[in-house]
Amino acid sequence: YLICLRQYVEYWYMFEKVDKNGEFKITLDQFKEFKAKLIEFGANIENPEEDFKSIVTSNDQKITYDEFCKYAFDNCKDKIEIGNEEMDDRK
Repeated sequence: YLICLRQYVEYWYMFEKVDKNGEFKITLDQFKEFKAKLIEFGANIENPEEDFKSIVTSNDQKITYDEFCKYAFDNCKDKIEIGNEEMDDRK
C-alpha cells in the first residue's frame, strides 16, 4: 500500500512540474516537453501524439491527473526513488 501511495505522490510531483499553468491538465505540447522524464521512468514513447490521444478521454484534449496516473501505472516501470536508493518493485 505504501509503495502505491508513494508512486501517486511521485506522479503528482511529475504532473505538477509539467502543468506549468496550474490548471491541473496537461496539453499535447506539455506532454511532448515531458517525454524525456517519462522515458526515464520507463515509458516507451515512440510517438507522443499517439500516446497523448490514447490517454485523453475528455473533449478538451488535455490529460487530467487521473488519466496521467493510469497511463504511468500501465506504461512506466514502477521506479521510485527513496532517499538515495532506487527501487523497481517489479523485480
